[in-house]
Parts: sequence; C-alpha cells; structure tokens
Amino acid sequence: MHHVKTKGNIINEKHLYQINKFIPENLLKKIDMKVLMQCRIDIFTKRGGDTIQMEKPIPFLKDMGVEVTISTQCDMDVTDYDLVHLTGITRVHETYSQLKNAERFKKPVVLTPMYNSKEDYDFYIRYGNDSLAAKLYKIFPSYDLYQQIRTAHFCVANRDFRNAFMQLAVGYKKQQEYVLKNTTMLIPNSSMELSAINKELGYTGMANMIVFSGVEIEKDLLDISQDIFFNKYALRDFVMVMGRIEPLKNQVKLMEAMVGTDIHIVFLGGFTKEHPGYCNKFREMIEAHKHFHYLGFVEREILFSAMKNARVVAAPSWCEIVGFTALEGGLMGVNAVMTERGFGRPYFGDDVWYCNPNDIVSIRKAVLDAYSSPRNRNNFRERIFQEFTWEKASIALHAAYVKALAIHSKN
Repeated sequence: MHHVKTKGNIINEKHLYQINKFIPENLLKKIDMKVLMQCRIDIFTKRGGDTIQMEKPIPFLKDMGVEVTISTQCDMDVTDYDLVHLTGITRVHETYSQLKNAERFKKPVVLTPMYNSKEDYDFYIRYGNDSLAAKLYKIFPSYDLYQQIRTAHFCVANRDFRNAFMQLAVGYKKQQEYVLKNTTMLIPNSSMELSAINKELGYTGMANMIVFSGVEIEKDLLDISQDIFFNKYALRDFVMVMGRIEPLKNQVKLMEAMVGTDIHIVFLGGFTKEHPGYCNKFREMIEAHKHFHYLGFVEREILFSAMKNARVVAAPSWCEIVGFTALEGGLMGVNAVMTERGFGRPYFGDDVWYCNPNDIVSIRKAVLDAYSSPRNRNNFRERIFQEFTWEKASIALHAAYVKALAIHSKN
C-alpha cells in the first residue's frame, strides 16, 4: 500500500541557506511518508558521523510528515515503507545487500554516500595505518583487495558470512558501482564529494542533490559556563581533540607535532579495539608529556564547557567527509584546525586553518597560528548558524525524498 499524500502548505522557508536557488518550490511541499533509514550494523555501537547524519534530521522530518524507522538489517520486509534511505559506500557490503533488498520490494532508494576518496584513503593506508591489511597493501597495492580483506575480517568477527561471501563473489568496486547505478537519488554532503565519486567511480547519474550536513547545540549548552569544566580539571587555553583514539584520527602525529610547545592538548573519546598498537603508543605519549591529557568520555555539559575553555579544536585526520567536531567547535566560537584531505572546504572555506596530516611541521604551524588568533575568526560562528543547521539540512533532505518518489513513480 502506498502511503504518500500531499499537504497543501509550503514548508517554512525562514533561515534556509540559498534554499530558493537549489530547491524548486514544488519540492518544498509537506508530504506524509514512511522512510526506512539503513546503515552499517555497528552504527550505534561504533558511533560516527554517519550516526549523527541519521539521527539528527529525524525530529525535523517528523514535523514535515515523515515517519522514520532506523534499521541495520539487510533482509527485512520493507513493504510498508515508501522509501529506503541508505548511508555509506566506502564500507559497502551492507549497503549493497540493503539496496538489493529494496529492489526486491521495488522501493525507491536515496543514498547518502559518506564517501572516503580512494586517493585520500590510499594516502592514509600508506602513511597512517598500522594494521595487517595496510601492511599487505604496501606489498600488494590493490585497493579492492585491501577493502575485501577488511570486509572479510569484519564479517567473520560479526558472523556475517553471507555478506563476506557476496563481496568476494561480486567484488568491492563492483558493489560500489552497482549501488550508485541503481540508487534513485544520490545526496552527497558536498560538491567535492560528488566530484570525487564522479572521478573515482565513474558515476554519471543526473539524479543527485547536495544535502549539507548540519550542526545543532542546545541553547543551554551554548550558554554553559566555562567554570564547570575548569573547576573539575583546572585546564584553560588548550587545544581540544574529539573522537575515537585510532590511526584515522591521527592523534599521535598531532602530539609529535606539539612536543616542546608547552601548549596543553586535551583528548576526548574512547579507544578503538582494532588498533591496539596505535592505542598503546597514544598512552605512552600521554604518560611521557605532562601537557597532554586524556579524559576519555565525558558528559555533554562537560564537553561543551570544555569548548568554552579551549582556544583550538583540532581535527588533523587523514581524511574527513565533513568534520563535525570542527563545526561544533566553530559554533562555540573556538578556532579550528582541519585536515586538508577530504571534503571539508565547502563547509569551512577560509575560516579554519588547514594542515597536512602526514607533516608534523604543517600540523604544528596550523595549530600555533590558530592558537595565537582571536576566537571566532571571520565571524565563523555566525556563518554556521546561517548555513549549516539540521533544520536546513532536513528540509533539503525532505526535498530529496520528494524528488526520489517522483522519479520512481515515472519508472
């Protein structure tokens, strides 16, 4: 049974970032629909940017008449849903199975690719990754083989033998190409991401719409006192680094860059299980240098109070699709250092300092320059409020759903 029905009123356009330029008025009508969001099976146990992108739009979509269900299953009955929204083509084996399942039920599919550029990921594997698969890659430099080894390892660990065998049978890149070719609507997070998909995977589809990610911080956290953090940790004017302790996030290289500066670096986040050697090296650096501090997981009020005390939020990762921590830091008025790899520039422009994640001189210079500059460079905080909120992102996402349904109904 098809649930879609149109309401007459137009979605409130206030605060929309160039919404009239990019979204035709007919796509701004409220439409009731049931949407199934699907992603990798560990989306909630190993939270990341894709987790945020799934969760944050849901309240706004609900206000627009969209009932959302999240599932990580690959073979569920999707009869009662109007549309399936998939996330992720870098780790593609689950996405491929979920797409094949949606095809079985003849459902339109919207895809948020969350694509890590092959060029950037190759750079990371060669210079920033200590895993066995990375070591094999340096001897046998096949990107498809590297990803298949990673998939096989993950699937065996999670007893997901079906998807492991399916990727071995079809091929890693072939699965990516199939997902792109058979998706009704592609909604990358930036034009840079779309260009990389075009270049590296040969995507030529015309049914796509850029849907920027957002950032949202509750008013009580925006106004939180810096004393909450300072009274507990007695730290102020530091560089703050958020995220899992893992090679991709590049915390060790940052510490190597900042040794001898006497600037305090505060790290927040859990340890990854996949890279014990890297985590041990991180612990050794923390123990050896009194200006480096690891606080683990902290409550949200502590986190945002910490930002009030920080001078810089640093994300020197080997690649970033968006860079949520830098957006949150910017919203709190903190200067940000971002990796030059990935697709962050459409969000950050000239309002942050960029670094080469494989160059400690570059990292050190970017951090010192950001540290010595006044907070909220070029009114970056105000630009985030104007351009990158989840309300705006959700309206664009809803428009993509409407367009996907229209395309599907013609086929």
